[in-house]
Amino acid sequence: MATSEAFIRSYNPQRSASDLNHNWFEELAVQDLSWVVNTTGRYASMLHKIPDIFAWEESANHLANLQIFSRSVALRRFLSALDHIGRYDQSLANSMRTTFEELTFEGKLRFMTAPETFHRITRLRKEPVDSIVALCNFLNGEAVLSGLGPIDEDYVTALGDYYYSKNPPERLIGNNGKEAPSNAASAPLLAGTIPIDFSSPNAGNAQESDELREYLPYPEEEKALVVEKLNEIFNRIERVSEATAHMIKQRVKVIIPLKKEEAGGPGSTSQPRYPGRVLLRGIEVGSFGSLASGLVHEAMHQVLYVLEWGGPFIVEDPDVRAARATSEWTGRDLPLHSYIHACFIWYGLSTFWNLARSTDVFAPIDVQRQLERSLAGFIKENPIVRLAPFAGMLRYDVVKIAGTLHDRLQSVINEVGIAASETTASAS
Repeated sequence: MATSEAFIRSYNPQRSASDLNHNWFEELAVQDLSWVVNTTGRYASMLHKIPDIFAWEESANHLANLQIFSRSVALRRFLSALDHIGRYDQSLANSMRTTFEELTFEGKLRFMTAPETFHRITRLRKEPVDSIVALCNFLNGEAVLSGLGPIDEDYVTALGDYYYSKNPPERLIGNNGKEAPSNAASAPLLAGTIPIDFSSPNAGNAQESDELREYLPYPEEEKALVVEKLNEIFNRIERVSEATAHMIKQRVKVIIPLKKEEAGGPGSTSQPRYPGRVLLRGIEVGSFGSLASGLVHEAMHQVLYVLEWGGPFIVEDPDVRAARATSEWTGRDLPLHSYIHACFIWYGLSTFWNLARSTDVFAPIDVQRQLERSLAGFIKENPIVRLAPFAGMLRYDVVKIAGTLHDRLQSVINEVGIAASETTASAS
């Protein structure tokens, strides 16, 4: 593996990795023993709780257990990455480990659970140089944020919420309420905790990927409006369901807003290879209802992504990549992984918008539109029947739990049907 001095921290740590106090490990890994020794049992238990979590009932304790698992996995992935790097350059691995251990507890969590960190570790074998450069830069950025070492080059935190430059342009101004160095740019925040990353190198990489090349970053004058609108949307979500808002704050690590080059409606996306990263497009043109659906939608995906670290929903099969099931929600032919996720996600959106019906948080027409859209795949039949031709390609327990969602929504379907009939009668 090729390495260079540029990869290694630019300051000299005061202690070697072997001399450091390892109390941080106890803090990070506390209570994860049940997941380590009984992953199968914990996985099954959490899977059975997903319908309750996505019904926004008593979800805090369940999500706390999932948080333990996600942090445990993140820590073990990073330690494994260091072991792998050490096989080629032990000095570099020691330097990275020492820098990590000198971070604050919050800094360690920020770095190791960031979507970009997860992705770079995944690509470490195939793209060793690029991955190591990125990981070291993220560690350096977090170290500067923690008050360690000088700013000798451009650094960015793994979350993209702080960007440091040795020679910053005038526009680099901290604006998220924290006191930042004069040569640092900080991202605005959603709900005081989630970075809204418009312009860090991480955001630039997302905008330049093949599937997102049609999108453009927001101009400076629109950013404040986008941040204000996103925070208003979050506030409305919280007024409908504190449990939903809690899930968003816990599982969404960073939001990257994207603006389409040509006029288009709002939308959202996330990917398992970047767990915790949510891309939102068309924020400036979307209704509060559609944008709230997008944010809640992607937050639920993050829960499922983490759960799948304990067991993928798709079984290894030579034909699984080509298999498709048609979605009643969108009319598109979806890969099986996307389809089984959709069953859980649209269920969660149905329960959320059903809760919104009893509030005045969103416009009634918006609530009705979002609820009917969310229920669309459950009305004609149980969506799981479309997976019958693909028996053996998905985990049986996942399909079984997903199959219960239709019956759980039946009363809502009946009520919405009555409400729609009454609306039609009133209009006529």
